[in-house]
Amino acid sequence: MGTPALIARKINNNEFQVIYCHYDGYPSHTGKMLVDSFGSTAAVQRLMDGGDLKAIASNGTTIPLGGGSPARTLKAISDATDYADFIYVFDPSTQRWSVIDPSRTKRFRTMNKE
Repeated sequence: MGTPALIARKINNNEFQVIYCHYDGYPSHTGKMLVDSFGSTAAVQRLMDGGDLKAIASNGTTIPLGGGSPARTLKAISDATDYADFIYVFDPSTQRWSVIDPSRTKRFRTMNKE
């Protein structure tokens, strides 16, 4: 069984571009890979352009999800909380990632590079 996550790029206050990641969605793996390997707007856009993921490997390489979808736009990130154990949001204005754990709280927690 996987630990699903959604990976989002904030477009504006009311829109998010989102892809799905099926495996290893917990912050100590996918969160770390996003912070370490996808810390710029250009890198995040390339990630979004690839569509849904099976996983992100430990070296930061993305593994596409067979039969996955291209990135889609959501009007509110709260629309996605039923579909993933963790939701990661990249804010281009700050160049930072945040994580939401819907099972505990819907507040953002900013993640920092170690």
